[in-house]
Amino acid sequence: MKNPIGRIVVRRGSVAELNVPCIVDPTDPDLSGQGLTDQAIRKAGGKELIEACRKIGHLNTGEAVMTDGFHSDADHIIFTCGPKYTGKTQDMRDLAACYLNILELVKDHDLHQVVIPAISCGGGEFPIEKAAPLAIETIRSWINSHPDYPIIVFVIGIIPVVYEAYWQYLMDHPY
Repeated sequence: MKNPIGRIVVRRGSVAELNVPCIVDPTDPDLSGQGLTDQAIRKAGGKELIEACRKIGHLNTGEAVMTDGFHSDADHIIFTCGPKYTGKTQDMRDLAACYLNILELVKDHDLHQVVIPAISCGGGEFPIEKAAPLAIETIRSWINSHPDYPIIVFVIGIIPVVYEAYWQYLMDHPY
């Protein structure tokens, strides 16, 4: 596949550190806000964001939904429910669905930058050696299937080993 050079950027840090119009919050099915990324985003978004999550109520694994950014620096927040790793083939399909559904929401709302953390690599316990290639190739495939849509996808890893796995995969597989 052609490498969408410059359209996938791997960065180390927090989802909230880049000033982009749309960030992704990987959450649990009940949008409980218990994860570290969840907590930071909800704190930034304020009580209106917490209320929006309450109204959403539930997400199935692989689903994604967008809210306003409220008081956060982002204009929009996408919530997605990544899979818990069980070693089954369905885990890979569900993780790919997260990325695809996120990118479709971004396009549907005519946004051109999004920050996505390493979905399911924390609490979902997804092995990074499986998650990194799947994430990069799913994003790459989506970009290649939408060649005229201008988008930059920032993939963020806050934990050094996660960041390094995503970065190394992209460097080792530029096309």
